[in-house]
Amino acid sequence: MLFFYMSLVTAESDRIKAARIYEKYCGVMTYVAEITLGEKKDAASDMVHEAMIKIIEKLDTYDFSDEKKTKSLCLTIVRNKCLDFLEKKDENTLSFDDLGDDGEGDGSAEEIVMSEETVSAVRRAVESLGDRYKDVCVLKFVNGYKDGEIAEILGVPVGTVKSRINYARKKLVQLIKEGRFNE
Repeated sequence: MLFFYMSLVTAESDRIKAARIYEKYCGVMTYVAEITLGEKKDAASDMVHEAMIKIIEKLDTYDFSDEKKTKSLCLTIVRNKCLDFLEKKDENTLSFDDLGDDGEGDGSAEEIVMSEETVSAVRRAVESLGDRYKDVCVLKFVNGYKDGEIAEILGVPVGTVKSRINYARKKLVQLIKEGRFNE
């Protein structure tokens, strides 16, 4: 696969940069993709591939001199590719498999629609937080990472992770109280 990525780059310095990024971060990018995709982890290599293409397309706009920031950037891009994939994948579709054997399901159609609307509203609220807070929320509450793991992925101290989670929780409560939760 590295050969394919090298074919996308013309400048030798960019080829070296792309090869270094691929060799150093491909494994952890795949791990994050598999965790993020959950049951759909068979698409992880595709998401890593799409992320690498995006990184290579933007080689001249990103600063790759700081390893922690580079790792954080790579993991954020692959995670966002995974989340986009999951959103596009039957986001609002309810299959017959979701219904019980009796065809009635676990709740009324109204309850199902309301829960889908709530999930969608929470997603929008989290998206409105900004990248640094959104990242920790997704890693903590969606992917189930521990604070120390999040700190390692993002390349920040554990205390920073904890304060970002605390701020994000307070901001989400504020959005709910102000009624902007359902916008």
